[in-house]
Amino acid sequence: MLDFVFYSADGEELGVVEVSEALYEELARSEFARIGVSAIREVVCDGERVSVAVVPLAGECRRWLSGVQRDAIIMESEKVLVAVGAMPSRDKFLEGAQWLRQLQGLRRWVEDEGCLFMGRLND
Repeated sequence: MLDFVFYSADGEELGVVEVSEALYEELARSEFARIGVSAIREVVCDGERVSVAVVPLAGECRRWLSGVQRDAIIMESEKVLVAVGAMPSRDKFLEGAQWLRQLQGLRRWVEDEGCLFMGRLND
């Protein structure tokens, strides 16, 4: 699992969304990876202040990231519904449901106005 970390204005960690390597690779190929410009910022990690690359979540950047997440949720929901109609294996269904949970987690944090920064692992 790989992490996206969300921070407050003062650099405190507000939340972490773990995503599977497969979903992370999919996000890296999508618009999600190209939205926003990373900046180095001091944050608190395990009680210590460290400098990390984060994407500011403000204005248009927040709206675009939210829109990309919503589109991904719609597409993944459609795949899951098609698979349910085709009577998928339990593992295949659970994989689709897991991606939906992870995408929803990302969307919720991106849309949370209290979150001002997102750490992306590919920065």
